[in-house]
Amino acid sequence: MNGFDSDKNPTTGHILVVEDDLSVRVGMVYLLQEAGYRAHEAADGESALLLAPEIRPDLILMDIMMPGIDGFETTRQLKANKHTRDIPVIFLSALSQNADRARGFAVGAVDYITKPIHSEDVLARVKTHVTLRQLQKNLQEQNKRLEQEIIERKWVEEELRQSEARVMSILQSAVDGIITINADGVIESCNPAASEIFGYGTKELIGQNVKVLAPSPYRNQPEEQIKHLLQTSARQWIGTRQEVKAQRRDGSLFPIYLSVSESRVNDQQLFTGIIQDITEKKRAEEQRAKTFQDLQHYSKELQEKVARIQGEILKPKFDPRATADTISPEALRAEDSFQLLVVDDDRTIQILLTKLSSLQNYKIKTAYNGVEAWKLIQTHDFDLILTDIMMPEMDGYQLTEKIRQKYPATELPVILATAKNSIADLMKGFEVGANDYVTKPFSRNELLARIKTHIQLAKLNEAYGRFVPYEFLRFLGKESIVDVKLGDQTEQRMTILFSDIRLFTELSESMTPQENFNFLNSYLSRTSPIIRKHHGFIDKYVGDAIMALFPQSADDALNAAIEMKQHLSEYNTYRQSAGYRPISIGIGLHTGRLILGTIGEEKRMDTTVISDTVNLACRIEDLTKFYQTPIIISEKTLTELRQPEIYHYRFLDRVQVKGRQEAISVYEVFDGDSPDSIDQKQQTYDDFERGIIFYHTRKFDEATRFFQAVLDVNPVDKAALLYVKRCEYFRQHGVPEDWDGVQDCNRKT
Repeated sequence: MNGFDSDKNPTTGHILVVEDDLSVRVGMVYLLQEAGYRAHEAADGESALLLAPEIRPDLILMDIMMPGIDGFETTRQLKANKHTRDIPVIFLSALSQNADRARGFAVGAVDYITKPIHSEDVLARVKTHVTLRQLQKNLQEQNKRLEQEIIERKWVEEELRQSEARVMSILQSAVDGIITINADGVIESCNPAASEIFGYGTKELIGQNVKVLAPSPYRNQPEEQIKHLLQTSARQWIGTRQEVKAQRRDGSLFPIYLSVSESRVNDQQLFTGIIQDITEKKRAEEQRAKTFQDLQHYSKELQEKVARIQGEILKPKFDPRATADTISPEALRAEDSFQLLVVDDDRTIQILLTKLSSLQNYKIKTAYNGVEAWKLIQTHDFDLILTDIMMPEMDGYQLTEKIRQKYPATELPVILATAKNSIADLMKGFEVGANDYVTKPFSRNELLARIKTHIQLAKLNEAYGRFVPYEFLRFLGKESIVDVKLGDQTEQRMTILFSDIRLFTELSESMTPQENFNFLNSYLSRTSPIIRKHHGFIDKYVGDAIMALFPQSADDALNAAIEMKQHLSEYNTYRQSAGYRPISIGIGLHTGRLILGTIGEEKRMDTTVISDTVNLACRIEDLTKFYQTPIIISEKTLTELRQPEIYHYRFLDRVQVKGRQEAISVYEVFDGDSPDSIDQKQQTYDDFERGIIFYHTRKFDEATRFFQAVLDVNPVDKAALLYVKRCEYFRQHGVPEDWDGVQDCNRKT
């Protein structure tokens, strides 16, 4: 059944020759190859039925009188298959009766060549029908493209309609005012928010000149002057946000943020202004500034009073004379394992901050500016960053912003140390991602308390991360576990990995509960880092089982599975040296869409992953027990691999797993096997594949012969042994009429 290709560049199509007479078949293949065709061959009808859907030839030359199923029946089955029904078939036969010809055309043949065959006649007919077939394909492709263009055009039209509806909805519901004016300064549209901000009715502003919204002197200028201003001064405002004064209908002035953009619609120049009423914001800023001044005044008075009473100023400026006896006992509790990075371009401040932090036994590293600090962050695991703001090359704001691109605030806290204490400066620090700030001159107790508090919060979040992965929170769009709510969910496409330990129940029965926990933690502490190394994260542990998600690629999941299997050999060596029995694992992979979210109730909820993808991945892992092989992947995972050619794998079976009506194809990946096992499976690859083909065409004797050839080289090939047993079963008990080669895993065969 194996086909072979012409050495010439095939430009005129693929031809499948189905002929049981070897000399005729070889002659036909040679003739076609010499004519520039790519020829494939099949010795009987069963082989043709397997090969045709795979290669999709442009034409089939079909003998009629063949052993097994004849040419008529083979053609009938080809025409019943949606993948091969359009392939033209020309009959080759010594039969020349009109009835035979009529029967051939009835089952779907397009032409008839009578033996003995004449080369010129064959090539002429082949050329005609291949040309027609290619024209038919081109026409089908054109029709598909046309249908797709129609679908896409309808989709675009619908999108435009929906987009217009969305824009109108946004305009109508926007909190900010939105006003559009033309080049003459006439208001052409405004949303309800704009009317409300300026105190007008819904449509009162339409048609009026924009100067009615401006204070003097613009309000009193002629409309021609407003038009001139739009063509000159307005362009300076485009793309910026300006704080300006505006005037309401009642004549009152108020502050606004105004952002202006320019556009052209139907060759008409338009200006769109977005207006934000900042009256309350300005009042709040004034109140905050007043409160801040009051606090500074009160703090100064308090320091002076305490200094007079105790002879000590509680908030001295740092100097080298600061010693441990000025620090409260609570501040001296050691935190030996924490590492801080102090960033400041003032060497004196570096020394002072380092000395103060060392009183807590923190490990300290220093950097001159943000550039040096970022290099250190790449190579060290810091627990907190304490950074100045004003520094050369990269200031504290820029450093913090860069840190937040990689580390969330809940994972690596940043405290800004600065003499700048205006509300705007502090707000900017929080906007770029700072957790806190301290002002110079420092309060020693306050600084230590803030450092300790933020480290404790970060460690608390790290502890939560052991139960709810950070990746899970990221996909839900949450920065912290505190932000997660019942019912949060998101749909993603990922590869699922399921793994469990073989015969774990039997193994656990021989151990005490404590020994069970020790064993599982020993195994999982070696396996879980491999999953994280390959960009996966663990969704849950279920006893000895692991369920992991790989959001980036199927290759990540497969590489993790292979390394898990390889690492198991090292772990078993350790177990045997300690007097324990070795273990084996099974790993199943499947790729598809899933939903990550939270379930439960308000007082007790859990994160979970729900979809048929998860269930199928679990069933595939179960198949590793059935086929006694460590790693099995689905066809979907195989097709998602970016470089499938770098892996060692083979088709295993078509199976119907529990809970699914549709059969799936599964593949064994044996890169994690020993080098000898990989070599043996590679050496027997072709025999195993031929055995599969004969098995699915019900030729169990031939299939057994090839599977036995596999076992002769590799006696421990469990999959080959399983197929030998299946073939023996069907030879003894017969094959059900509806048998399609799919293995129902709820049955024994």
